[in-house]
Amino acid sequence: MNAGNDEFSVRLEDRTLVEIVRRLVEAYRPDRIYLFGSRARGTAGAESDYDLLVVVPDD
Repeated sequence: MNAGNDEFSVRLEDRTLVEIVRRLVEAYRPDRIYLFGSRARGTAGAESDYDLLVVVPDD
């Protein structure tokens, strides 16, 4: 996710996603986190999950 991206700013309203990202950052200090799938497209339903790709440092 790119903080400079307008789409990311809109997703900040998704408190569940914000909490997931916060916990991932705290635990793994990732280089990047990518959201994909229906939530990234804006077509998620009530039962949709969160598809994330977490890129962690080599060390």
